[in-house]
Amino acid sequence: MTINRLGTDDDFGDETQRRVELRAFLIERRSGLTPADVGLPHTPHRRVTGLRREEVAELAGISTDWYRRFESGRPIRVSTVFLTRVAEALRLDGTERLNLFRLAIRELYEIDFARDDDAPLLQLATPVRHGTAIEAIARDVWSARTAFLTGNHHALTNVRPRIGRSWKRSVALGADPSRINIPPMVDSADALEKRRYARHMFLHAAQPVLTRLRSILERYALVLADEESCVLEVAGDAKTLRVMSQLNFQPGCDLRESAWGTNAIGTSIFDQRTLQVVGGEHFCAGGADFACTAAPIRDPIMHQIMGAIDVTCYFTMVRAEIVSIVNQAALEIEEQLYAYTGS
Repeated sequence: MTINRLGTDDDFGDETQRRVELRAFLIERRSGLTPADVGLPHTPHRRVTGLRREEVAELAGISTDWYRRFESGRPIRVSTVFLTRVAEALRLDGTERLNLFRLAIRELYEIDFARDDDAPLLQLATPVRHGTAIEAIARDVWSARTAFLTGNHHALTNVRPRIGRSWKRSVALGADPSRINIPPMVDSADALEKRRYARHMFLHAAQPVLTRLRSILERYALVLADEESCVLEVAGDAKTLRVMSQLNFQPGCDLRESAWGTNAIGTSIFDQRTLQVVGGEHFCAGGADFACTAAPIRDPIMHQIMGAIDVTCYFTMVRAEIVSIVNQAALEIEEQLYAYTGS
């Protein structure tokens, strides 16, 4: 199962999350290896930077079709011998091997998932715990938003503290809760191009990460914004992008809380922490049908915020595991930046 199927109703909850995490983990590790790393000959005109599935299967001594099913998250059972061969083929270290076994063996994953140690921390980043609860969450939050906007600040007890604080800031900053379209930050294509050029290293560092995410998040939109919450780049699913464009959610738009109220990019940059905003948690009415998950990206040397990466989708398609995927993407971009600027 791939993450682009998460909008279906046939497989929600812990098992869907496990399969998504397993697929993302295997693709990330395979993409990080070259043929030379594993003793395979280099072939010209390769279309992928990392190893192909067929090459991993060959190294592990298993069938290509079985490995393809495994990596895609199909509901198959695998042995510890199989997992050991895959771990050796992917050159996993001890920690990575443990993670592979945890993700591949359902019983191990369920034991880990049942632990509540990190639940409060997760709830700070996302209101979503299980896919089946999303619509109920959206209804409850919309009711709280309506009550808050009519002067009932007791309604804030029904939303996450970060969202409540952001709603209050949005009011103080003059954001219009009835706004449907996101206002522009730049007034021309030339101004946008100048802004992009000034941040060319940031954009360059993000490209390989965005390319990888597009292969995983096939029905989602990917957004890159700068340190002022100005959108620099939007990519991904064409249908989602068309709907977003109707809100002026496109390069050059202004996602600061003063302009668009509570939203994943503007609020995560303000808080300097990852955040998932679902449905009516958005302060402005235009965001009610969407869910956005954003993580700030820091300069690896100076540590100031350089921007944010975001995954946007229709709110019923959101999942808590996207928080981990976006977090990892932000870290990868920081690593790319360090490779360009670090010593």
